[in-house]
Amino acid sequence: MEGEVVRVEVETDTGSGFEVDLKLADMPTARLFGTRHSFKNYSAFVNPGEERVATIFHATTFDPCWNGASVSGCGRMNPLENDPLLETIGVGTRVLINGAEGFVLGRGTRSSPERPNLSGYADMHGMDPEYMGGFGTSAGPECISSWAVPIPVLREGILERMASPEGSIPLPVVDVASRQELGRATYADVWEGVDLEVSFDPGACKRCTACRPEAICPTGAIAFRNFLPTLDRRRCFNCGLCATSCSGDVFRARLGSLRFAGREVPIVVRQSDRLRAERLAEELKGRILDGSFRMTEMAERISP
Repeated sequence: MEGEVVRVEVETDTGSGFEVDLKLADMPTARLFGTRHSFKNYSAFVNPGEERVATIFHATTFDPCWNGASVSGCGRMNPLENDPLLETIGVGTRVLINGAEGFVLGRGTRSSPERPNLSGYADMHGMDPEYMGGFGTSAGPECISSWAVPIPVLREGILERMASPEGSIPLPVVDVASRQELGRATYADVWEGVDLEVSFDPGACKRCTACRPEAICPTGAIAFRNFLPTLDRRRCFNCGLCATSCSGDVFRARLGSLRFAGREVPIVVRQSDRLRAERLAEELKGRILDGSFRMTEMAERISP
């Protein structure tokens, strides 16, 4: 996606094969098909047990004894949170996927009325690599993909839903090991009174023997050059893990805490980037206003 050359090697079950160097510009057709995207928000995870847990819901193994929470979902910026009955989002709805125009194909895999998600596709040639990529976890890599969905305000109920505050959107808090719900917070805990962007001050580096943030950054955005840390903003996902693991003040971000069932658990990593969500939404708004993005009526409704 960044225009770099990739070596492709193919071997058949009969032992024959070939290899070739390719870049995206060499491919006349390159489409990204997403089978399960744009969840209607998600859940927060904690580890109430006494052992560390490897999981896709944390970039490192999960500390035990309620020592931190991971969160997912962009709250009131989430498309399906604003149109939960799928009154305006359906098969054929034109959307932006990673900055490129694409279309909704239908329900995503494992979609349900309670936890809907979407499938869709878009041309990769128009995608911005800043909106996509990989996110390393302690249980393997996860994919980052960003959607912006236009929602026409066709009735008062849709407008009311769009105006709902973060505090009205529930956030289930789940035991990462058993997947049992332990209580409910709200997305106000995640996105109100916090820093959407991680601040970076390389001059505050303590010159540790080993840099913990560099070692565990899930997107590989941190590196050292000339004995000083650097931060690649295009790769940085603003997850905040560097801020919760740096022994100095090189990386700083207020991530907030989850309040539920009489507890307050600090958020230590975010698996959704609200800042990018807002940026992509503004990009879609600008394209609609200048006429370069044409909204489409759905061809068919999606049953929740």
